[in-house]
Amino acid sequence: MAGRPVGGGYYPTWLDDEGRPALLVCTQEAHLFVGSLAENLTVAAPQASDQQMLAALEAVGAHWTADLEEGLETQLGASGPELSRDQIQQLALARILLANPRAVILDESTTQLELADASTALGALMKGRAVIIISHDARIASLADRAILLEEGQIVAQGSPAQIFERA
Repeated sequence: MAGRPVGGGYYPTWLDDEGRPALLVCTQEAHLFVGSLAENLTVAAPQASDQQMLAALEAVGAHWTADLEEGLETQLGASGPELSRDQIQQLALARILLANPRAVILDESTTQLELADASTALGALMKGRAVIIISHDARIASLADRAILLEEGQIVAQGSPAQIFERA
């Protein structure tokens, strides 16, 4: 599949009929780019407005961005404030919202977040798209509609998260 990496995710170059990305994969290894907060977000959606960027940050629980003196123009990376790994993961999740793909694969992409923040972000990401969550954290898996338990690469159980946790 042709594409380009986008901060903790993979942004495909193939789009649907509406110009919307068909699939985006986001891993636990989120990236911070040297540049402004806005530049870090518009990597995924170059035409995003300030309002859209702020809404995406709010939706994934990145409330810390409201405290940045220069707002979206705050320089990040080498010359800016040092961000924690959870803050960088929130930026990657906000990028997904801005890219607005039809489907998302989240591979441990909330590992650095507190459960409440992960729940907020996943709630926003799961609206209007198919989402596959890969997680070793049962609390995160419990947010899914359906769960599949793998052991040594084999499916050993599938059903609702409650059914899976009952068996485990």
